[in-house]
Amino acid sequence: MAAGGGDRHHGVPGAGAQRREWDAARPRLLGINGFTRRYLLDGARFDADYHDFTVEWDEDQIKWKVDGQTYHEIKRSYVPGAWVYDHPFYIILNVAVGGGYVGPPDGSTVFPQSMLVDWVRVYRR
Repeated sequence: MAAGGGDRHHGVPGAGAQRREWDAARPRLLGINGFTRRYLLDGARFDADYHDFTVEWDEDQIKWKVDGQTYHEIKRSYVPGAWVYDHPFYIILNVAVGGGYVGPPDGSTVFPQSMLVDWVRVYRR
């Protein structure tokens, strides 16, 4: 992951292992809709190999990429009101199981879950 944070990255287990979602949720918390985009991995699964997930942001835009391909972009001009992405954020890497996004664990849920991270890089241009 390149520079980024403040956004949620969702992975869906099972058949959804082909899908990832990024949600720039902060504007929704301020009373407007989030800017969500799904990325479907064509013909493969995210859990079968390593992938590069990148968030590049600067003072006027945020770009989301998977394996070098930009699939979502938000520009300051898209957001009514204040641009809330102009201060430092934390990067949180989390393996979540269940919840409202994919439903509760069931008999097919594999435990323990794991996430292999080769590296995390944060940089400034």
